[in-house]
Order: sequence, then structure tokens, then C-alpha cells
Amino acid sequence: MNFSQFNLRLSPIFLWGIATSVILCSAHAAAQPVVISRDGAVEQSVGTQYVYESYAIVHPLQPPVRESYSVELTELWPGGVSFKYRVEQSVIGTEEGIQTLTSLDDCKTIDPWWEPSEIEFDDRCELWISPKAYRELVTTGTSYLTVDKLARHDSVVRWERTAFVHFLVTRNGYPAMLNALKAQTSRGDEFIILADPDNPLILSAKSTHFSWTLKSIGCAGSDTQTLADKP
Repeated sequence: MNFSQFNLRLSPIFLWGIATSVILCSAHAAAQPVVISRDGAVEQSVGTQYVYESYAIVHPLQPPVRESYSVELTELWPGGVSFKYRVEQSVIGTEEGIQTLTSLDDCKTIDPWWEPSEIEFDDRCELWISPKAYRELVTTGTSYLTVDKLARHDSVVRWERTAFVHFLVTRNGYPAMLNALKAQTSRGDEFIILADPDNPLILSAKSTHFSWTLKSIGCAGSDTQTLADKP
């Protein structure tokens, strides 16, 4: 999602399990208001679209580069996902690609970077943490994950839960408040993670070289407005 001196990019997305009230992205569902389940869970299906506001932090003394980033899920299975993405940026223009993540059920590094192409990873969490790491943050308050091995040359860093919070997104055109937890790492990174053990999506991230925030959830082909469309 973010552009850096490595010419690599951030990526989303994945699903561990589909709960009972799945967002079915059909012609009918796209026009319907979505009711958030009581625990604030975000269910997904093929055709679900995410829109992100993202910033690439190329150098601490330079202003961050803003991007509009959208992702459409194309295939889901236990522990993995495929999706196509589109990124719009003033510096590099528009780029598209296809991403496949295959080990999100036991991933140990965020490393949200990729080259703009069709590519597969078997070791990265990217816009997620593993269910095991999520359970550790909830029950013990700590976990250990690598954040940025490529740009920052991380080894494993300590994560600490700092608060339980609410996170506002737009969901099929309607405001939705999600339950989430906030965590900080020993390197000063900050993350907000969806409070769902089956689907611990990173809703917001701030690190040395990247920053992203989920703005909207909808269905591909609907009238969901991207950040680039806004005046």
C-alpha cells in the first residue's frame, strides 16, 4: 500500500473463518445497510472491497506520500486469500496487481511490502495478525511478531496491548463502529486490530516507513467512493 525507496508496496487482505452473518457482495447486498454484529465482527466474502488511506514515509524530514488503495477479495480459503488491488498516487500514478497470502493462520511477520505484480507469499501477515498472536494480546497483554523485516531490518519485536477501543469505518455506505484493541511495539509502532479472534484484521497501522487506515468496506462494483474520488 505504501511506496518506499524499495519500490515495494503494502498489501491487504485475508479471512480465517466466515461467521454466520457474512457480507455477500451481490447486486442486492450492495444496496442494503449492513448491521454490525454485536461483537463488532467483520465478515467477508468474495467480492468484498476495502478502501484504505495510506502514507509512504520515505524519509523522516520529507512529507509522507498519500495514496488511495483499494482491494477486492477474489478467493478465500482457511488460512489464505487472493485479492486484486489498485493504488493511486500522485508520484507514480496508478498501479494494479494480484496478491496471494497462504499462511495467515500462523504468520509471524507483518512485512506489508510487495512489488506491483502478481505474487504469492507463504510467510507474511501483512494487514493481519495471526489468531495465536491475537489471543496472546487479549489474554496476556503481550505477543511477539516481526513488523518490518525488509525496510527496517527488524527481528522479532514485543507487542503490548494498551487499550480496548472503538474504530469508525464506512460499511456499504453506512457508518459502522467496530470493537478493536490497540497495541504498541517495542519499536514504537502503533496498531489497532479488529477485536475478532477469527478475523484479526489490522484496522490502522503506524510504523517507521508506512502508515495506513481502513476507511470503508463495501462490495466491488457498488457506488462506494474511493479516496481519490473525494474533492
